[in-house]
Amino acid sequence: LPMSGARVGDPIAEKSFYIIVGKNCISYYGLSAIIVPTNGRLLDQYTLVPDHNASLGISIYAADGKSPVPFNEEFTVMPPTENVYFTAGFRVRPKWLTEKPTTGPFHAAAVISVYYK
Repeated sequence: LPMSGARVGDPIAEKSFYIIVGKNCISYYGLSAIIVPTNGRLLDQYTLVPDHNASLGISIYAADGKSPVPFNEEFTVMPPTENVYFTAGFRVRPKWLTEKPTTGPFHAAAVISVYYK
């Protein structure tokens, strides 16, 4: 991760992930999800801080990169639809929380539970 010139709130990198839905029937339903941290602590409802490196925070955004996804709060993954296939994209974006970052490894984790609606 680039550390020179670190500024609070600046993104460090970005990685994408997807929830891909395939149905075997044409039924009308949606999906919601909740993201619960299993390692690390929450700075606020949108920022997960690793236990052993408080110089960075990790946020998740919807595919547009502008809408943050909250931790510990249900959100819509797929609006109600009859579509057989659906893809919801997300972006994971670590950001600096200090201008003097800590070097070394970090680890934070969360579980995404998906529910029919």
